[in-house]
Amino acid sequence: MRMWRIAHGSMSTLQPVEMDAAGRMTLPKRMLSYAGLTKDVVLQGMLNKTLIWNQETYQENNNSRSQERRKELRGRIFGFRIYQFNAGSA
Repeated sequence: MRMWRIAHGSMSTLQPVEMDAAGRMTLPKRMLSYAGLTKDVVLQGMLNKTLIWNQETYQENNNSRSQERRKELRGRIFGFRIYQFNAGSA
């Protein structure tokens, strides 16, 4: 029941939008305000969804501290840690 309430609360902001002939979408002002979207945005693909972020918010959420936290959570969920190696480093 708790998960249903969480899902319902997050999905209550969903609203269909239409594309014009050039493939552009006009988002409702209510959604722009809710998401804090201004001039610069970032599109992020997530499975079968596309997330639209305010660019500053996206950058804040993807700083090195957040990346370390995500790695830690993946390790807890999947039981292993993902290591990234840079080509050419010793």
